[in-house]
Amino acid sequence: MDRLKEALLLHGDRITVAGDILQAGWCFVKHTGLRYRESCFRDHICDKDNLEILTAFMDVVPWEVRVQGQSWEESIKQFCQDEEIKLRLLAQLVRIAITGSEHGPSLFGCLEFLGAAEVKARIEFAIVLGMAGVGGGEFTEKMWL
Repeated sequence: MDRLKEALLLHGDRITVAGDILQAGWCFVKHTGLRYRESCFRDHICDKDNLEILTAFMDVVPWEVRVQGQSWEESIKQFCQDEEIKLRLLAQLVRIAITGSEHGPSLFGCLEFLGAAEVKARIEFAIVLGMAGVGGGEFTEKMWL
């Protein structure tokens, strides 16, 4: 029940009727059960340059430090500054990888809500799926919202 309460608080005014909770389904599934908005996944995650950015981000994020409390905002901003990448681009890629959509509540709130281990798993999963898309691989209908 605490997890539901946290999810409702995270979404704030975005949840106005009970049906809106269904749009927040990403909060309650593990990475292998996440569903993506097909167009945003294909346009952003299946882009070779964007996959390189996400992969580089995965390689430099100090995951063990994240677990110890370094803020997501600090990690993401530092990566963007070091790699000369626009924050907006990385934020969009990370949001799609972890929630399945380019829209939703605060990215940093989503990252905190999910926790480092689940964020890492979701980004890794999105990279694998994105690489399959770049390589002409087929996707199953189950992965789309």
